[in-house]
Amino acid sequence: FDPRPDQYRTRDPGAPPRAAVSSEMQDAIETVQSEHGGKVLSADRIHYRGQDTYRIKLLTGDG
Repeated sequence: FDPRPDQYRTRDPGAPPRAAVSSEMQDAIETVQSEHGGKVLSADRIHYRGQDTYRIKLLTGDG
């Protein structure tokens, strides 16, 4: 999920359409927002240290 306007977004051509955010990713976004507040800049599913996980970028009040 990447809420930025299209001209600022890089996109993997093999990625699912933007509207097809998985329920797991949505849960991760909601958890991060409830714990840290702020605005979601982007959310990506990544492979990290042998596991699939989510990288969620936030803009918080303190930057």
